[in-house]
Amino acid sequence: MSQTRLAVLLFTDIVGSTELKSKIGTAEYAKLLARHNELFETGLRECAGAEIVKHTGDGYFVTLPTASDAVRFALRLQTRMKLETWRPQPIATRVGIHIGEVQLMDMAGRADVLGLSADLAARIMSLATGGQILLTASAFNDARQFVNASPESLQGTPPLKWIAHGLYLFKGSDEPLDVFEVGIEGFSPLTRPSDSEKVKRVVSHDQEPTLGWRPAIGLAIPNRPGWNLDRKLGDGGFGEVWLGVHEKLKYERRVFKFCFDVDRLRSFKRELTLFRLLRDALGERDDIATLYEVQLNEPPFYLESEYTDGGNLLEWSERKSGIDKIPLPVRLELVAQIADAVAAAHSVGVLHKDIKPANILIHERDGKVQPRLADFGIGILSDRAQLQNRAITETGFTVLTHNDSSRTGTRMYSPPESLLNKPFTTQGDVYAVGILLYQMVIGDLRRPLAPGWEREVSDPILRDDISAMVEGDPARRVASALEVAQRIRTLDARRLDQKQRQESHARSHRRRTQVRLATAAAIVLCLISLALAYGFVRERRLKQDILAQKQEADRQRTLAQSRFDDVRKLANTFLFDVHDQIQNLAGATPARQLLVQTGLDYLEKLQAQAGNEPGLLLEIARGYLRIGDVQGGTYSANLGDTKAALASYQRALAILDALHGADPQDINSAHFRLVALASVGDVLMASGDTKGALERYLRVIDLCQKLIESDPSDVTARNAQAVGHYHIGRNQIQTGDFRGALESHRKQQQLFQSLADADPGNVAFQHNLASSHNALGDTLDTIGDKNGALANYRAALGIAERFARADPTNATNQTGMAIALQRVGEMLAALGDLNGARDNYRQFLAIVQTVADADPSDGNAQHRLSASLATVGYFYEQNHEYETALAHYRGALVIAEKIAEANPTNTELQLHLAQCHSRVGDMARVRGDM
Repeated sequence: MSQTRLAVLLFTDIVGSTELKSKIGTAEYAKLLARHNELFETGLRECAGAEIVKHTGDGYFVTLPTASDAVRFALRLQTRMKLETWRPQPIATRVGIHIGEVQLMDMAGRADVLGLSADLAARIMSLATGGQILLTASAFNDARQFVNASPESLQGTPPLKWIAHGLYLFKGSDEPLDVFEVGIEGFSPLTRPSDSEKVKRVVSHDQEPTLGWRPAIGLAIPNRPGWNLDRKLGDGGFGEVWLGVHEKLKYERRVFKFCFDVDRLRSFKRELTLFRLLRDALGERDDIATLYEVQLNEPPFYLESEYTDGGNLLEWSERKSGIDKIPLPVRLELVAQIADAVAAAHSVGVLHKDIKPANILIHERDGKVQPRLADFGIGILSDRAQLQNRAITETGFTVLTHNDSSRTGTRMYSPPESLLNKPFTTQGDVYAVGILLYQMVIGDLRRPLAPGWEREVSDPILRDDISAMVEGDPARRVASALEVAQRIRTLDARRLDQKQRQESHARSHRRRTQVRLATAAAIVLCLISLALAYGFVRERRLKQDILAQKQEADRQRTLAQSRFDDVRKLANTFLFDVHDQIQNLAGATPARQLLVQTGLDYLEKLQAQAGNEPGLLLEIARGYLRIGDVQGGTYSANLGDTKAALASYQRALAILDALHGADPQDINSAHFRLVALASVGDVLMASGDTKGALERYLRVIDLCQKLIESDPSDVTARNAQAVGHYHIGRNQIQTGDFRGALESHRKQQQLFQSLADADPGNVAFQHNLASSHNALGDTLDTIGDKNGALANYRAALGIAERFARADPTNATNQTGMAIALQRVGEMLAALGDLNGARDNYRQFLAIVQTVADADPSDGNAQHRLSASLATVGYFYEQNHEYETALAHYRGALVIAEKIAEANPTNTELQLHLAQCHSRVGDMARVRGDM
């Protein structure tokens, strides 16, 4: 009987046993052999699942469950053999380990093994010297991920060492075999096996530097004091990627990318050059991974880059139970941010060529999920002048060929033109982002793009976008990665536009139908008139009937006008008077819901009957603006429905545009038109459509300037102009234009200051002045001027305190003061005044808690409380007050789970929830709870 199985094979043999027998005699040797066998079999019994297949007299052939079991056993055996007192002559054993398939047979009642794998295990063992453990690649690579300590019997626990010796060609074999060794530093041989008549080492001179030391769990990283290897993250043709952990600062982790291939060492140098160019040209970016350290002048060669707690996109999604469990808006925003990073790289001539989930790191902090593009190892540079202009040495590019340019990374993400060996262009990266977008939309990061993929994407706009990105002809593909990001972020606006076009088409169809019906009705009336002509004798009675009908129609018209006026008056009172009384009232969310539901009904009835009356149309437009504020406006308590708010604002803007066209001199409609434009811009900005928002804000500035030129005393236009500069500054910050943002925010601060100085009693001007100080402070903080930021934050706090004390029940005033306290606290912490920061944070959190408790159904207030708890928790974490930090993070998580469940499509809430989970997990690990 025989059976075949995959097994971990371990061969041992006593070195020089024949000569030893001759030297000390058979009897003495038998005693040594018995002790050797006792040590061997005792050790083997300590390893569950180990099995002796064959005892060869001077050695053993055994199978073990795993490669790590085999290495641990071999290390214990060699240690015990070395520590044993052997008399009259010391003996030593050698070990060979291999993983492979063998056939176990019963040969006349005696167990035996057959197969090439058994031969390889025996050959690798024969290369070893006494006390040495040699392995083939599969066993070596498996074991070093799990074996991290020397046997307990050694004092001082000397470290293990894992070594690659290179290729050896055995006599009678066509293919050389990679040989590796594991041993204890200062105890094991750890020497290269010698050549013999039966085996020769076949390693070229230029391959020597890439051999020797190999990474393994628990090892110290050469030339990086304090850094140890934690686990293997992956491998490739170049070598391996490992996670390093600082031995003292356990939360400090880095990625170490080791190169063991002399040909791929050029790609390491190329990646270093590209990282230097990106950092020099673009500065530090949150969406591109950071390179910290390199060692390319001596082995082991490695690049050291940042590690994110989320791991790569695949790992992060698996921890979230699959990418399909992440809300679609969150997935889409992640792709948009990756497209931003790709566009930034393209702007300085860097092409990535290997965009895929494994090369996208996920960083979670403060309620946000930030993807970071990593691994530019096979990237290329399309514009060498970028290096020359910055005096960066062209390391790794000296042998770049046409084939290098066309070669790409993972096949699933490679563009079709790469199969034709055409040069790689920016369109190749766009293609890869298109594949990633497809996978994110369908919720499967391992699904390739195959014929019929369109059936899996139900959204027609997304389907068209993906199709344009993966177009086979690069010339017809989406023009740039920047356009990809813009398309994703304008999805909602494009869906709304498509819906409006469809509705317009439907209305046109209805009008055509009505015309046809009216024509038919006219024909019928003509026929009736002809028939009546023949009934001249009944003329008097008909005149009487017509007179009666006219009188009834007049009566109905009068009654209808009276009802219309009643509805108009009720709508005006309900939308403006009631809203103003509940706007800042805590606990008013149910009232807001009723206001929206009833108010929309009133407005639709009014608009249907308003005709072309300008005064009434203006009131309707104002009503839609108020409804939009309550649905999802960005400056007061609301219901959080930004889509509905955008629709209401746009309906108001359409009415106001029509009024302005009919009477350009009407100042009232002009002022409300500014409000409507800014409101649309605010909602687009909050939804991530920075381009659409910027277009509206620029229109506001342009319209304000025209109004001010016409009437320099127009305070409303001057205020709106300042607000416009404020929003443009926010937009510039989001797009990375910090200098432009600083100029915009300084301009808006000066404008608001002049308005507040001219009318100190104007509450709105004072609020705007405080906001302008905050905006300017934020921008100064972003560019590194923290003292300037603190001065502006304190100015804003002074204004906020006056309003909060004057009206303690006003939720908006209280929230404004809380935000001001938070900013001051953050800046004090950044400047090292921890006691001052802690005091500000406590006051800030107390106010936010009070406002949220007053109205548990206010989604904005609850979100603000959760985010505030997380912010304060992060402050305590940074100051190593982990217990207090964990308590705050847990409080934030409880609230975040509730509000995220109630708003599954809100991207910001879902990102905040993910961050809360991450921070609670991190703190629990720091405390040892997990």
